[in-house]
Amino acid sequence: VRGAAGPPWRERLRSVGLEALALRRGESLTPAEQRALAFCEAITAPQVRVLLLDEPLYLLPPELCGGVARTLRLWVSGDAPEPRVALVGTASVRDAPDLADDLTFLQGGRVVARTLATDAMAVATPARLFVATTEGDRLAAALAAESDVS
Repeated sequence: VRGAAGPPWRERLRSVGLEALALRRGESLTPAEQRALAFCEAITAPQVRVLLLDEPLYLLPPELCGGVARTLRLWVSGDAPEPRVALVGTASVRDAPDLADDLTFLQGGRVVARTLATDAMAVATPARLFVATTEGDRLAAALAAESDVS
């Protein structure tokens, strides 16, 4: 994604609420800021159609979490020439409904429950929680279209 065509960096940072990082050098960023910057890089690159995210809100300061979740939802639902989907993994029942609409709970590598995000607390268990894409059929179509994904 680095070096890809797209909007100027300042505009990309502003679009996800990270414009304050524009004047900072990479080595001065905290691990949380580095994660936020990587998220910004992926979500603002025009050629990215599928995002696989593991714990996208982990380490982020609370003031950035809401913006990241909103930006992810807008990215998936926004107007784009190609469908875009995100598959997000998280162990946080609190964060899951902010990140996706459809949830799949796994434990020991097996699906133990599926539900809408609005019902997440009803099936929450100590199982590792994986948040499925907001558009499951779009994920399947996007992955099927990729020649190097089997």
